[in-house]
Amino acid sequence: MFQIFTKKGVLMISLTARTQSVALAFAMIISSSSSSCVSFSNPFAGMSSYFTLNKETVVAWAIIAAVAGKVRLDTKPRGTYSYSNWQDDIMTLLSSYNILDAESRAAIFNFVDKYFVGSKFKKDEYTIRTKEADGSVVAVKRNKVTQLPSGVMGLLDAYVFQQLKANNELLPAAAAMYVFMADPQGVWKKAVEKVQA
Repeated sequence: MFQIFTKKGVLMISLTARTQSVALAFAMIISSSSSSCVSFSNPFAGMSSYFTLNKETVVAWAIIAAVAGKVRLDTKPRGTYSYSNWQDDIMTLLSSYNILDAESRAAIFNFVDKYFVGSKFKKDEYTIRTKEADGSVVAVKRNKVTQLPSGVMGLLDAYVFQQLKANNELLPAAAAMYVFMADPQGVWKKAVEKVQA
């Protein structure tokens, strides 16, 4: 049994030896860094200063999580997920409370991979060659969707990031069209001056 001394009494928790040693080491670090002398009355009292939530901290953690999810999405192999058993996934996640256990860690990572990271939209280009009656070969290029997007990052990548990348190629033409529509006489005058020079 592992004992945590709180202001209201003693909290008894049944943990494995590895978990007890990690909790004890963490409690010693927190209690020794929060005061000059070691106090065993409440080792988790100083933890609130480490986990204060303000706007900058939340934004920083959200950006870190989004970048980590995007990197994981780009480096994952192909695969599809079935979301028909989402209730079983949630029950497995809720029963995985010990992160030091290999099975619990695998269940947590699988849940994050399935629902947060997901899978990327992928399509392959292939060529169909047919031989005509006169002996000529006709090649037709086609695209085939090989993986549909899923998960939060997969859908965000498919419907936001990839669309922004495609629209980014159209930006110079759109900017030129905007300049021409905003001041057609000025654009025409500059074009004439450029031709005459």
